[in-house]
Amino acid sequence: MRTRVREEPWVTGGSGGRGSHRWDRRWVSVAVSVAIVVSAVALGWVSSRNIGGRRSTPPPTTAPSVLPSSAGPSQLALFAVLAKPDPFVVLVGSMGGKPPAVVDMPARLVMNLPGAGSGTLADTLGAPASLLSASVSNALGTWVGPLAVTDLAGLGRIVDRAGGISVNLVQPVEVDGQEIGPGAVTMDGREASAFLARGVGLAPVARWQEMLSALFRTGLSVQPDDLLRVDDVASAQAVLLAARAPRLRELPATASEGGLLVTDDAAIRRQLASLFGIEVGPPVPVVVLNGSGVPGVGEIVASKLVPGGFRIVASGNARTFEHRVT
Repeated sequence: MRTRVREEPWVTGGSGGRGSHRWDRRWVSVAVSVAIVVSAVALGWVSSRNIGGRRSTPPPTTAPSVLPSSAGPSQLALFAVLAKPDPFVVLVGSMGGKPPAVVDMPARLVMNLPGAGSGTLADTLGAPASLLSASVSNALGTWVGPLAVTDLAGLGRIVDRAGGISVNLVQPVEVDGQEIGPGAVTMDGREASAFLARGVGLAPVARWQEMLSALFRTGLSVQPDDLLRVDDVASAQAVLLAARAPRLRELPATASEGGLLVTDDAAIRRQLASLFGIEVGPPVPVVVLNGSGVPGVGEIVASKLVPGGFRIVASGNARTFEHRVT
C-alpha cells in the first residue's frame, strides 16, 4: 500500500539546510508494505511484544562496555572528523573473529533520521549523539556501537601524540602553497590536518584513505580531550585501538539525484558478513508515527526496532498526540 506521513526534517548549520531537504517529499511517500507503529510515552512494549512474528531485543541507549576479543562478530564504532565542505566518517570493526576493518562512509549518503525526517550522513553529525547512532544503525541494518567525533584540531592532537604519521603519496600534493611527495612523507599534527582539509592534487577521498592507513597502522589511540563528542570513552578507545592495520573498504552505495548517494542494501549485508561476521537479513520496513508529542521518541523506538530486523523508512507525527498505548 502507499503510505504518506508528515515529516519534520532535521536542519543543521553545517552541510545540511533547507535546500538539502527539497527531496524529502519524494522519500516520505513510500510504496512498500509496512507496519505503522504509533510511538507512545511508554516504550517498554517494544522489548516485550512480538511484532510481525519477531521479538526485538533492544540495545542500551548508550554503547555497552567492550568485551574481550572473541570468535564472534566484530564490535563496531563510528569515528568522524568534522571538516568543510564535508566531514570524514568511518565505520570501524575489531575485537571479533574477523581481522580489523575500516569502512569509509560517504558524507552525502542519504538516510532516514528516525523522528527527524530525511537527511545525509553529514546532517546527522550535527544532531544529538543518540540520533546519529540511530540513523546510521537504521541505514546499515545493524546496531552500531560507540561513536567518537573530533575536528581537524583534535585530529592534529591525535597525530602529535602518536609522534607523527607517514603517508606514501603516489603523486605530488600541494598543501598551503608547498608541494609534498611523491613518495614517503612524514607529517606532524598540523601538517596532517592541513593535508586532509586542503591538499590539492589528490581527491578528498584519496587523502582520507591515505590518512586512515597511517592513523590505524598500529591502532588509533584517542583521548577524551581529542574529541568533541563521545558516548562511551572506554568502548570507543578499545575498538579503535584494536583496529590495527585494518582492511580498508568503501561502503557500497549508488548515485542518486543532486550528487547524493543511497545505500546498496544487498551489498552492505554482504560486506557486514564478510568484514565483520555480522549476518543480517533484508529488513522489514516500518513507518513510525509519534503519537505522544514527546520529542526524541523516534530514535528511542529505532534502538528497539533495528536490532529486531526492522528499518524505519519514514517517520512523522500521528493525527493526535493523545495515544496512551501503541
